[in-house]
This record gives sequence, structure tokens and C-alpha cells, in this order.
Amino acid sequence: MHPQDYNPSDELGRLGYRISSQHDWPLEKTIQLLAQTGYHSLEFSLNHPDLDPAALSGSRLQKLKSALEDNNLCVSAMSYRCADEQNLSQSLDSLKKGMEVALSLGTNLLLICTAPQSSDPDGRQTTTLLSDLLHHAQEIGLIIAVDPEPDTVIHGLYEFSQMANRMTGLPLGLDLNVSHCACTEGNVDEVIAEWASFIVSAHISDAERNQHNHLIPGQGHLDINRAVQALRRYRYHGDLTLDLEPNGTAFEEMAVRAMENCKQLFC
Repeated sequence: MHPQDYNPSDELGRLGYRISSQHDWPLEKTIQLLAQTGYHSLEFSLNHPDLDPAALSGSRLQKLKSALEDNNLCVSAMSYRCADEQNLSQSLDSLKKGMEVALSLGTNLLLICTAPQSSDPDGRQTTTLLSDLLHHAQEIGLIIAVDPEPDTVIHGLYEFSQMANRMTGLPLGLDLNVSHCACTEGNVDEVIAEWASFIVSAHISDAERNQHNHLIPGQGHLDINRAVQALRRYRYHGDLTLDLEPNGTAFEEMAVRAMENCKQLFC
């Protein structure tokens, strides 16, 4: 996108919301609230009890699809957070079923947050398990994007680059999480310029300086607008998914406040 063609207000029609495993609203009610608030998409977590692939029935899946269609809301991605490498190993079959759920809900993207670094210090288990997932993803036409996160096996872009070198030719992408990137790399713009060809998903949230936060835009120190402009400049055309920590704030209040702040940010 040429800088002269960029219109910040267009971002309001490309905002999504990440539903975490701790989300305690009924999913149909969540879908309705996000649509009414003005969101374009949402990201579901396979860690959420109602989306456990092993327990998700066909009829339940159809109800979710109907709710999404009725509210004109799309699913940008499914995500999965690894508790530890043993958990991921035990969950491979479930994750593969989760890929089918993702495709059924209209997305070909599965986001992975890797296990805590302490549980797999040399990263070997994570490498083996991601390789298995990526080969299955290649068979069914799905992309796996890794979200580098502080204190996990894939902590930052150095660890991601090592993984990418090992997984050449497989459908591996990068989730550009602005707050994570600012915490581990510092200069978000430079990361976007270097890794643009890998970026298939983007999460936005604010953060205090040098802190691993997920605050509502406008509550921290990050220049989110600048990062978004860099994403568009390097031809990322997807949604911007808000990745927020509740911190005791009710879901409805947080979703509405985040949209209000984004309207001020992207004006």
C-alpha cells in the first residue's frame, strides 16, 4: 500500500477481537456483542472449554457457524496456547481435529503460542511437535503462525528465525504481536520490514515501556498507529486483532472501551 493511499479510518472496518481460554461469556452472546460493537472478526481459542475439539459436536459447531453468519462476523484464526511440551505432545490429535474445526469456521490459520521456556530449554520437543503439525497443515491447506512471546520457547525473532530455517517449505507464518514485539525486539517497524513476507496475522494492544502488557490501545506507551502503517506499507492486508488482558475488567466493558479508543486512534 502506497503511503498516500493509507486512510487510518479504514482500520475500523478491519478490527478483530481475540477470545481467550478464560473468556466466561456464552460464545453466541459474545459474537452478538462484538458485532454490535463494530468488530469485523474474532479469533477463537482451542483452549476454551466450549471449543475443545475432542468434545465439540457437529450440532454445536453448526450453531456457532449460524451465529457468525447471522451477525456478519468472520473468524480470523483459531489459536492454541501450549501449557508445556508434554501437554502439546498429548494434544496433537486434538490439535489436528482443531485444524478441521478452523477450516469448518472459515479460517485456514492456526496460531500457536509455544510452551514456557523452562519446560523445554533446548526447544527440541517444540521443534519436533511443530514439524508434525506443519506437515499435517500442509496436507489439509492450513497455515500455522507462531506468536513469539516473552519467556516461551519461541521467545522472539531470533528463535523464530531458527525455527523457520528448520521448517523451510512448510506452511509456517509469523503472528506479528505488537506488544510482544516491542518487549522482545524494541523496534517494531524494523521487525515488520525484515519479516513482512512471513507475517500472516497481526495482534494489537498497548503496553507500558519494556513491560509484557496487553493493554487497551491508548493506555500505554506504544505507537500503535505507526506499527499499523508499517504493516500496511509492507502489504499486510489482514485484520488487526485486539489481544487484551481482562485485569478484572468485564468483557463487555473492555470490548466497548477498546473500540472507542480505536476510533480515536484511527481517525
